[in-house]
Amino acid sequence: MAEFLSRAEEYVDMAEVSTENWNYCMPSTYIPWASNREFVREIKQSGKVKFPLYLVGSIVSPEMAEEIIASGDADGISFSRALIADPAMPNKAKAGRIDEITPCLRCMRCTDGDNKTRFFRCSVNPTTGHETRVGFMEDIPEAKIKKNVLVIGGGPGGVEAAVTAARRGHTVTLLEKNEELGGTIRYAKNDALKPDLKRYLQYIQKLPSLYPNITVKLGTEATPELVGSYKADHIIVATGGEPIPPTFLEGWEKAKDILDAYFHADSVGEEVVIIGGGLSGVEAAAHLGALGKKVTVLEKYTCLADVGTSYGWGVKLAVKQYGVKLVEQADVLEITDEGVRYAMGGKEILKKADSVFYAIGMKSNNQLFYEVADKAPYVDIIGDAAQTARIGEAVVSGFYAAMDIGTF
Repeated sequence: MAEFLSRAEEYVDMAEVSTENWNYCMPSTYIPWASNREFVREIKQSGKVKFPLYLVGSIVSPEMAEEIIASGDADGISFSRALIADPAMPNKAKAGRIDEITPCLRCMRCTDGDNKTRFFRCSVNPTTGHETRVGFMEDIPEAKIKKNVLVIGGGPGGVEAAVTAARRGHTVTLLEKNEELGGTIRYAKNDALKPDLKRYLQYIQKLPSLYPNITVKLGTEATPELVGSYKADHIIVATGGEPIPPTFLEGWEKAKDILDAYFHADSVGEEVVIIGGGLSGVEAAAHLGALGKKVTVLEKYTCLADVGTSYGWGVKLAVKQYGVKLVEQADVLEITDEGVRYAMGGKEILKKADSVFYAIGMKSNNQLFYEVADKAPYVDIIGDAAQTARIGEAVVSGFYAAMDIGTF
């Protein structure tokens, strides 16, 4: 920084200020918002730079941008991923439609997908990479034939299906068995480290209420009889997935599924073992570590093997920061009253724990789909109910299922 300021008068057009650390060049959800703000502030306060300075790096909302500019820390803001998540964000902000702005998750799906397959995708914007096919989100057309649509399940996929159908002119009823929308990601309201997912949860919980042609019924268990009573033209089943318990392990019933680590973190004790080192297990470990717990993750193969490189760096940063211990090549043998017994390197080890959680995968909750398959002329199944994956796959499947309604 000092070297740059000493030579600032040599530059007359523009300056791009960044760092050599990738976590701050392209900050994931584990890095604070506006992470480069202090650098731009220091340059401006030096008085040696006479041209406008624009700040880039996790500026996640128009309100944040306005506050930064008003403070004098920067002359302007450069949005990147926020505009991938919602290209209409500036126009929505100008029109006062703040609640309709789709928030970026900073999940790095865009960057990791581009690096791996050269195909640009977004977890929360299903039109990204498909603009020539369906246009931008603001451009989707009305349906030629308006239908009575029933959506079962209020997770990301179900809400996307309901809202997209409503925007196309259909009349939509959304049934959700819980007392709030969100599905599996309802845990985000208790997550200690992922503010972006919490913003997205709040967004999908409020979004359906902005459409008068959507009726949301919370605390409503969808039974075949109830579903049949709606006499829907088109049904979309979005009942999500559920954790797979490690029933192959002796003492498996002594462990809890990983979501319990968010909903009941106060009761887990100090020493925690998590069986399963995929993304869900390691992120939960970081969450508990941030709450002061001592967490060990046992993984049979390689931890975070299911994570893209860029996002993985952010997760590993959190793992290191909060002292989470990742144990790879650990073959779990048994869950006991004392903890977890596992084998590694020809030795058996007992890792003592106050609580044990499992994160070994999800399975589709699809039984209702088969029970209601004859309750409407067209019945679709989307999201984790069709195939367990992540938010991006659920949102895409919900969007295109809704786009198909009323085309014939």
